[in-house]
Amino acid sequence: EYGIELTAPRPGYYSIEVVIRGQKLFTQNLNVNDAAPRGSGLPQGEELNFKVVGEGLHSGKVSKISRFNISVTTQTGRPYTALKAHEIIVAVSGPQNFQASVTDNGGGNYLAEYKPSLPGRYYVDIKWSGQSVFSQPVEAVVSDFASPKNSIVLNVPNRVLPGQKSSFKIKARDVHGSDLLRGGDTFEVTCSGPKSAEGLRLRDTNSGEYILEFSLPVPGTYTFNISLNGTPIQGSPAQVLA
Repeated sequence: EYGIELTAPRPGYYSIEVVIRGQKLFTQNLNVNDAAPRGSGLPQGEELNFKVVGEGLHSGKVSKISRFNISVTTQTGRPYTALKAHEIIVAVSGPQNFQASVTDNGGGNYLAEYKPSLPGRYYVDIKWSGQSVFSQPVEAVVSDFASPKNSIVLNVPNRVLPGQKSSFKIKARDVHGSDLLRGGDTFEVTCSGPKSAEGLRLRDTNSGEYILEFSLPVPGTYTFNISLNGTPIQGSPAQVLA
């Protein structure tokens, strides 16, 4: 368990991201004011803290609902329940511009939801009392589903040494042929040859590229079959000679 402490040098909006091994664990946003914003109903000198977490804040998929949670507390950590859902404005801009819905789940907790119909880079801005919770809008990458017709095998070696660690790439693309910028797709890989491939592993780089690692134990021709949802992708089957 770890604690995070900071001292804000001046009033304003601060965004704190916790990253573990390159992966965002959560984002917490703090509103540090000398006094409460006008119309907030808070006592003079009181302030609100906003904690925003959820996958939908940073990523999404076309035609699927993206969600994230907003928790509002006072400076002392007490849940602040006086805010109405309509007072929290979540604006999403990008290939499409719209306002996300906000639902009051009680106890100072709110659920924001939006459903993009186009892929691309979106920017999420949360406002309360006319002021942004974030120091700047947060980028959310919305991607389409991977298409087996357009996803492709790349950089297949013609020949490798027996027992040598080798690899080639799989690039995920959507139904429009655009490169996907996120991971999470489930490609199926099988290999046939004189003997079973050793160390066969598909590594997700979380960038739309997958690295197939393997070692071919004895000389001969090996055939790799790569499919997505039961359908072969471009470049499959791929043959490698050891």
